[in-house]
Amino acid sequence: MGRAEPIKDVNDSEVKFAAGQAVKIHNDQKHDTLVFIRVVNGLKQEVDTAKLYSLLIEATNGDGTHWGYIAKIKLWPKAPSHYDPYSHTFELISWEDPLKFWN
Repeated sequence: MGRAEPIKDVNDSEVKFAAGQAVKIHNDQKHDTLVFIRVVNGLKQEVDTAKLYSLLIEATNGDGTHWGYIAKIKLWPKAPSHYDPYSHTFELISWEDPLKFWN
């Protein structure tokens, strides 16, 4: 298992795609309407053929308020012999609102 490293380029297409998938999966599971804005920062860890991302994601909620969420998402290729960021399987491991304790 590799060590978790800071993501140097949060605008990398795979990082942005993983974050967008995390928002989509969260919305599907919780019947939410968040809209992905950007990745603020995060960590990436390689585990065998899979990648584990811990991401601070900025998204807007139903009333347009910008908010930060922490998502942990695992992705691995469907076809390991051929790299395509859009042919991965995704698993949302966790989704947190770091300020939820204020509610």
